[in-house]
Amino acid sequence: MPAPAPSYPTLFSPITLNRVTVKNRIVSTAHATAYAVGGYPKEKYRRYWYAGASV
Repeated sequence: MPAPAPSYPTLFSPITLNRVTVKNRIVSTAHATAYAVGGYPKEKYRRYWYAGASV
């Protein structure tokens, strides 16, 4: 029996958008978390990114 096809076969492939080529299709959108205090990231902000990276 052949192996099943991956759900996202191009996920780690380069893609060109306009004239910019990126090495894969994994992105983190720009967004505000409001977890900074006085313009500096604090522990809550670090935990937010740690949780996202460990998914």
